Amino acid sequence: MRKSKKTKASKARETPSIGDSNPKAYQHRYVVREKGDEHYPPPLYSDGDGFNKGAAECEEGGNEGAAEFEEGGNEGISQCVDGGIEGADYECEEGEMRGDKFDDARISDEEGHDNTVVFNHELIFNPSFELRMIFASKDEFMKAVQSHAIQTRRTLHCPKNDKIRICARCRGGGCDWGINLVKIKGQATFQIRVYNPSHSCPPIFKVKNMKNTWLGERFVPDFQNEPKRKVDGWRKRIMKDLNVNISRSHAYMAKNLALGLIDGRPDEQYSKLWDYAQELRNSNLNSTIILDNDEEGRFRGMYVCFQAMKIGFRSGCRPFIGIDGCWLKGPHGGILLSAVGVDPGNSIYPIAYAVVSAENRDTWG
Repeated sequence: MRKSKKTKASKARETPSIGDSNPKAYQHRYVVREKGDEHYPPPLYSDGDGFNKGAAECEEGGNEGAAEFEEGGNEGISQCVDGGIEGADYECEEGEMRGDKFDDARISDEEGHDNTVVFNHELIFNPSFELRMIFASKDEFMKAVQSHAIQTRRTLHCPKNDKIRICARCRGGGCDWGINLVKIKGQATFQIRVYNPSHSCPPIFKVKNMKNTWLGERFVPDFQNEPKRKVDGWRKRIMKDLNVNISRSHAYMAKNLALGLIDGRPDEQYSKLWDYAQELRNSNLNSTIILDNDEEGRFRGMYVCFQAMKIGFRSGCRPFIGIDGCWLKGPHGGILLSAVGVDPGNSIYPIAYAVVSAENRDTWG
């Protein structure tokens, strides 16, 4: 009776599994690799074309060159070493720092709390990193990395950033600098588990991590002391101090952001008008304070007349009232209306004022 030939697929199905007592059985360790979002194992055997030379080959009759996995280690399996930590299984994207990987056998809680250093948030614009340093949040770490990039004049990025770990790398060609941050189990904090502080790439002038948000937050004191300072002169001074490029648009946006942090956003200030009006009523008894809202509860106008102004006008001012209005500059606009009198010294005496959306009979009435 003629025997049918076994195909390669059937051979693959009959391949002995790991732990089989058959002496011809081979054992193979899968190495997880990344290709986009897909994870795939290497082939179990080669077809003689030289692909995957380290994989074991299963051939009928045995193969003298098959790799054997022994307890206690395998010389054919390479181990990635990152800053003295071995056994990692995560490879960063784009082929950068191929030896740097996240340590699967993470530092235990007891070992992780030994010699730990808590990051000082006051040094967020001039940070220094250490192994086992703890950060309160991911945002704090990302801002510290951005400050480090500007401070050292290198462009840094994070090829891996998820809920439990962050991988920060340098974009310089062949640079070995890198940090692996891992979330501490059962806590909201993060800890540096792998850190290589050495840069092998030269510093650059155009650092991509330079953003207008970082500039605005970093140099708030400059505009707090001198809000009307010129942007061009300030930009040249900062470029000289940091030795990095700052575009004119980034400088203007940084100034606006800094002034916003100093004065506050107009939307936030409008939300405090009701508290302001109540405080005026409490501190100035019998004064007239009126807030006008629309149907949705949004601010539409305000009228203020203090009791002291009423008494002063009745007792010493001439029987004359003048009215005037002016436009308000700002993101929300509006008109400021005022009523004034004339005191015995022939000077202007304020009586009342109002903020309205438009000047018409209704608002004056």
